[in-house]
Amino acid sequence: MNRRFRSATLVVALVGGALAFATPAAAAPTPLPETITGGGPGSGSEWHVSDWLGFTVDDATLDPGSTSPRGSQSDAYDGASIIKIDGTHVEANAGSTADIDGQYARVGPRSLSGLNVHMEYFALESAATLRNLTTLANPTASPITVTVEFDNNWGSDGSTTVQGTSSGDLTLTTADRWYVTSDSATDPSDPVNVTVFGGPGNPRVTPSTISDTTFSAAGTQGLLVGYEVTVPAGQTRRLMFFHEMTQTNQAGVTAAGAYDKNPATDSELIGDLSGGVLASIVNWDVQAAPVLPAAGYYLFGADSGVFAFGQAGFVGTAQVTAPSGALLNAAVVDGTASPSGQGYWMVASDGGIFSFGDARFHGSMGGTRLNQPIVGIASTPTGQGYWMVASDGGIFSFGDARFHGSMGAVRLNQPITAIGSTGTGRGYWMVASDGGIFSFGDARYYGSMGATSLNQPIVGMGTSPG
Repeated sequence: MNRRFRSATLVVALVGGALAFATPAAAAPTPLPETITGGGPGSGSEWHVSDWLGFTVDDATLDPGSTSPRGSQSDAYDGASIIKIDGTHVEANAGSTADIDGQYARVGPRSLSGLNVHMEYFALESAATLRNLTTLANPTASPITVTVEFDNNWGSDGSTTVQGTSSGDLTLTTADRWYVTSDSATDPSDPVNVTVFGGPGNPRVTPSTISDTTFSAAGTQGLLVGYEVTVPAGQTRRLMFFHEMTQTNQAGVTAAGAYDKNPATDSELIGDLSGGVLASIVNWDVQAAPVLPAAGYYLFGADSGVFAFGQAGFVGTAQVTAPSGALLNAAVVDGTASPSGQGYWMVASDGGIFSFGDARFHGSMGGTRLNQPIVGIASTPTGQGYWMVASDGGIFSFGDARFHGSMGAVRLNQPITAIGSTGTGRGYWMVASDGGIFSFGDARYYGSMGATSLNQPIVGMGTSPG
C-alpha cells in the first residue's frame, strides 16, 4: 500500500552545528507483550516478546495456523534470548514498551555498568529464525569490561533431550557454538530448539562459562552462556545470537550445521547490517565484503535520458512511456543505482518510478496527489526497497524500506532537495537547499552547511560506506 508518511516522532534538525527542535506529536512505543512474525514451514512463526525477566522471548510458535502436515507446535521457550550485564537484566522501555517495526523489536538504550545497551530482535522472513543483536556502547574515556550472560529456558522442561552440539557430541562445553534440544528423542511435540551463540573461525570473544541449567530450574533444561567483553573508550562492541525452530530433530541438526560457516554478508541473516556493525560483533568473525572503488556512474536527464560511463552499463530509458511517443507526465528529478550496479531507478517529480536492469519496481506515488513534488530517491542496501522524499520533507517508503521519520509536518527554512540512506538501511539523511541536514533512524549528524553563506543552493548528496 502506498502511503504518505508524516512525522510522528520528535525530530532534531542540526543546522550549522546548532540544534533546532521540531516537536510534532510523539509516537508512542508499543506496549508489551507483542508478537513479531517470521517465516518457516506452513504458516510461518510467531515470536512472543515481553518484558518478563527483562526483554524476553517468552515463547514462540511454529506454524501457528496448523497448515503444514506436522501441525502447529508451541511452547518453544519459557523465556529466552535474555541478556544480563553484570547480573542485571536488560529491560524494555519504561512502562514495558518496545519499538516494534515490522519484523524488528528493539529496546534501549539502557545504562548498565557504564555502558549504553541496546537489544534488537529480528524475525527472518524466509525461515523460523530470530536474531538477537545486543549492542554495548561505551560513552566514557576509559575501557569498560563487563560480564554478559545469554540466558534461555526451554519449554520442553524436564523432558529436554540433547540432539546435537557443534562439537559433534551431546555434551555442552565452552568449545561449542550451537546447541540443539527437543522434548523427545523420536517425535517432538514442541518445536525443536536450535540456538547459536557464536561463530566459527577466530572470534575475538568466546564463552567463558556455559551451563544447561538456568533460572530456578533444577534440571538441565536451558542454556546459559557467559562472556567477558571489554569495550574500549568511546567505542562499540556487539554480540549476535540466533534462534531457529524446526519440526523434527533431524531438521534441527541440519539447520544448526549451516552455522558452521559464517553467513554471507548479503544473506538475510546479516544482510541488513553495515560493514561497521559486522566489524563490531565480537563473538563472530564475519568479515564485511570489501568496499570497491566506484568503477563508473550514471547521469540521469530530466527527460529520463541515461548516460552511462565507465563500467556502468546502460540498461534502458523511459524517455517515452508509450509506443505513440507520449511524453512523460512529469520530469525526472533523481535516480539511483541498484546495489549491484546492474540497474537503476529513476523518479519523476510526480512520484512515478522507472526501474531498469536488476532494479525492481516496489511501488510509486504516480497518480497520487502530492502536497509537494518529489525531489529525491535512495535505495535500501538490499535493493528490495527505496525511499522518496518530497520538497517539504515528506517521506514515502516502499519495499523493505522502513519509515524512520520525516519533516512533512514541519515548517522548513528552505525546501528539501535530496536524500541519502545509511549502510544499514535503518536510517536516512535529508538535505535542504541551504545545506541544513536532518537525520533519522541510525543516520548520525556529522555537520552541515546550514549556517554558511553559499554561492549556490545544495541540490544533492552522496553517502560514504562504513
